[in-house]
Amino acid sequence: MKNTLRTILFLVSVSLLNVAFAQDALEFSGSCTYPDKPAGVDGSSASEAEMIGFQKNMKDYLAKGNDFLACLENEESKIPSSSSAEQKEEFKAKVTQTYNMVVDEMNAIADQFNTALRAYKNQNR
Repeated sequence: MKNTLRTILFLVSVSLLNVAFAQDALEFSGSCTYPDKPAGVDGSSASEAEMIGFQKNMKDYLAKGNDFLACLENEESKIPSSSSAEQKEEFKAKVTQTYNMVVDEMNAIADQFNTALRAYKNQNR
């Protein structure tokens, strides 16, 4: 439930960046693409091939997640100088919020893999 709520909040945050903040407000360019989250495995019953597949998918997700984070950082540099201070701050706050949520999600995937790996190792002792 907690992960589902986190995912919903994350998706709402990302979608907020794709809409205008006010009538004449700034818009997120939408050029940043958030990667699909890999499906996890149950390490206590997974095969070696499934664990290796999950590891590959997790590493790919983390690499693409880092690309997404770099793209978000670049978005801040695209704020027009003619924007009001309030618009700039609101946009920066949304970028920062999304950045932090992505980092949290990436950490959660890495934790999920580590948990599955421990369970896999325990089943194969």
